[in-house]
Amino acid sequence: MSTVDDTAITIADSYAEALLALSEEKGCSDELLDELSELTSGLETDQVLAHFLTSPAVDDDVRREGLEKAFRGRLSDLLVDTLQVLNEKGRTELLPTLYERYRLGLERIRGEVDVHVTSAFPMSDASRQRLTDVLRDSLELTPRLIEKVDANMLGGLVIQVGDKKMDCSASHRLRQLRERFRDRASREIHAGKDYFEAAES
Repeated sequence: MSTVDDTAITIADSYAEALLALSEEKGCSDELLDELSELTSGLETDQVLAHFLTSPAVDDDVRREGLEKAFRGRLSDLLVDTLQVLNEKGRTELLPTLYERYRLGLERIRGEVDVHVTSAFPMSDASRQRLTDVLRDSLELTPRLIEKVDANMLGGLVIQVGDKKMDCSASHRLRQLRERFRDRASREIHAGKDYFEAAES
């Protein structure tokens, strides 16, 4: 998502909102999410599929026929119809962004939120549950923990929700401590300079 510009996200949001409204109406939102996830994963692992679905070098008519042959009957009609609309509008390269925006929209409806948690060691079940409870109370949403282990951390946690980051790691606290000592030393040196200048005058 970091390489996608704001305009692409805005356009993908429009498609995602329409798709979410239709899938909720049909009662197939979760199934559609699974299909979008599988298709997007395929783009990351299958270069032929990625080229066919997203490359501007592929003729729109060729892609339209290929979509029908490859996916009609295998994926839901709602998703295949969406792919055809994206193809008609020349927006098939937005498919990964569409998936991400659809997923986030569905999470909002479900009252869920992704929480990225980085720790020095894998969390125990008890620690994970405590963190989940605290986050649920503070966010008033159901957190979905996405865990990562960083052996370079000395301890503690780094928690990120959307663009908000809370660094509770030991290395962060040490950096803060070093900065406080550096600031204090700077003030003391400056005070000493003033003292000597006063004495010399």
